[in-house]
Amino acid sequence: MKKSLLEKEKIVQGLNEKIRKAEAVFLLDFHGMNVEEMNKLREELRKQAHSLHVIKNTLALRASRGTAIEGTESYFRGNTALTFTSKDPIILAKILTDFMNRNEKLKIKVGIVKDRILSVNEIKRLSELPPKDVLIRILIHRLKSPISYFIFILSGIIGKFVNVLRSIEEKKREINNKGG
Repeated sequence: MKKSLLEKEKIVQGLNEKIRKAEAVFLLDFHGMNVEEMNKLREELRKQAHSLHVIKNTLALRASRGTAIEGTESYFRGNTALTFTSKDPIILAKILTDFMNRNEKLKIKVGIVKDRILSVNEIKRLSELPPKDVLIRILIHRLKSPISYFIFILSGIIGKFVNVLRSIEEKKREINNKGG
């Protein structure tokens, strides 16, 4: 059943909106994958609140206008699926690379993360990173560590200074007790 021009325009507008809101978009080549394999991929993506859309290249190209993926026209050849996430792009990259390792038919064509185009190798490196929340915790810990160490050192110096003052006070008492 052919879609009307109005239906196609709604699809393009909806896809354009999803691309604009996404933290990351990955273009995939799924040539040779059967329905069962695609459903497994969709299920894995859905578990982490990511989505996968198979759409005609001409409609996807129209939807890409004015978005972060606008410079990727050359990748819209053959079978193309788009995956989106409005959450952590690292988790999406992990899911896709893990699935690719289990199913050689799936290939990543290109990725776009926060307006930056990533090659397949960069996406694989991205997938090896810990999730965003873990990276933030590591950064906070590293920023906090020098401050904690500085406070520790400073408290030691202050403690020594207080001990010196106590010693001086004791000496003065001894002198006053002997002299008085």
